[in-house]
Amino acid sequence: MIEEVTGSITESLKSANDEADAPQSQQYAAVASAPQPVRSPQSHYSPVEVVYYRESDPASTVLGVDPDAFFEASYSGVLSAFIEHVISEEGPILDVILARRIARAHGWVRTGSKIRERVSVMAQNAHRMTIDSVGDFYWPNHLSDSSTVVCRRPGDESSIRPVDEICGEELAALVWELRAKGKEGETLLHAMARELGLQKLTASSRLRLEKASQIEQEK
Repeated sequence: MIEEVTGSITESLKSANDEADAPQSQQYAAVASAPQPVRSPQSHYSPVEVVYYRESDPASTVLGVDPDAFFEASYSGVLSAFIEHVISEEGPILDVILARRIARAHGWVRTGSKIRERVSVMAQNAHRMTIDSVGDFYWPNHLSDSSTVVCRRPGDESSIRPVDEICGEELAALVWELRAKGKEGETLLHAMARELGLQKLTASSRLRLEKASQIEQEK
């Protein structure tokens, strides 16, 4: 009997370690694909697994970077790989941030309108896009719809996102999560800011968080 219990514990620890070592996108996919609790006042709160957001580095993975060929049709395959990598690692991601990641990977400090247009056209051809008041968000293919999204916390200080760079679906998911813990009103807004790693709640951040809380409440 002792051997059976020991074996069970060992298998559980091995499974937990395997999950911790999985790539971020796989962890996100695993959480997103898991059945979510029914959002109703009668349902018991089910803890949401914490998923972390970190900036991607496409230049360290995708080969063949050539800034001089950026706008050439022959470079579309390489550019598509860059876009796929960033969206897979960071999506849903704001269009401006996606273009910025691609520009930096090519050694450009500034992200001009032509670069943004080129990236957006290619991203739209391969990825689902949702329109938000702050811009367009591109979604990774493993998130087929918005119902499975969870709010990602910053993985470190360099990965703290301004509220305007987080899609409404993620913010709404955070609202639901915190409301299930009894947070409401001003307490809810400050709790959201804290979970997102914000040092202070600015006027613009407050408006966006309030909007997310109102939309979630109307569901």
